[in-house]
Formats: sequence, structure tokens, C-alpha cells
Amino acid sequence: MVAFPGTSGACSRRISPLGADAIAPPGLPLRAVVFPTYEAGAEPSIEPVDPAEGVILLARNAFNLKRWDQQGLDLLAALATSVPLFRMTHNDLDATKQMLGDLLGPPPPVEVPDDH
Repeated sequence: MVAFPGTSGACSRRISPLGADAIAPPGLPLRAVVFPTYEAGAEPSIEPVDPAEGVILLARNAFNLKRWDQQGLDLLAALATSVPLFRMTHNDLDATKQMLGDLLGPPPPVEVPDDH
């Protein structure tokens, strides 16, 4: 669950049916936002997106943005100005993995708690 800043727990929303830990361990920083587009036969490419356009792209993928009004736009703007944004055209899984690996490099080390 993700709780939006300045809201009660009743305003929390699920971000993944698998849970956030299935995507990335807690505390792992967001390194980039990538807006992928599949295009058959296209040359795989990745290009930076400026923050102003990034807010628009994020808003297109946001749910309940109308409900959050200015606070929602402010959160999207904060995200768009705090991490790099990229537009990616892809058509091949191996090429896509390679592009993302080249872009982001290896993942940062993550401390795994000792359960003993």
C-alpha cells in the first residue's frame, strides 16, 4: 500500500497486486521513470524527457488525478523534477533489457535483514 503525503490511511492505494516488495525491496530509491512504447519493426531507442513533458506523461498514467486536484499535480511535478525521465521505443525483449541495463547500470546493493 502507498499512502499519499498529508492523507489518512483511508486514502492509501495498492500499487501492485504482488505487493511493493515483489517489485523492489523497501527503501530502494527510484532511479528513473521510463515511458515504454512497443512499436513493431522500430529501432529500439531511449531518449530523455524534460520534466514539463514528464508531468503530462505521468498524468496520463495516473488514476484518480481529478480527485487529487492540485495536490496530485504537485506530487507528479515533484516526481518529474526529482528523477530522470525517459521515453523508450522497443520491439525486442533482449534489446530492451540491454538498453535499460546500459541506462541504469547495476542495481544498488540492498541490505537483506537477518531473520534469525
